[in-house]
Amino acid sequence: MIKSRLGFHEVNDDVCSRVGVMLLQLRGKAEDCDKLENALREIGGIEVQKMSFQY
Repeated sequence: MIKSRLGFHEVNDDVCSRVGVMLLQLRGKAEDCDKLENALREIGGIEVQKMSFQY
């Protein structure tokens, strides 16, 4: 159901950060997408934000 994934985090010679941003583009049934969203919300340290586009 994940059509595309794009992630950003800080990387240098000393550290690969565990803090970052991930953008998921979902497709499929709305109830399946909602299940994934809810599962992500249950993981500690993750903030879920949602955008919806009509086309």
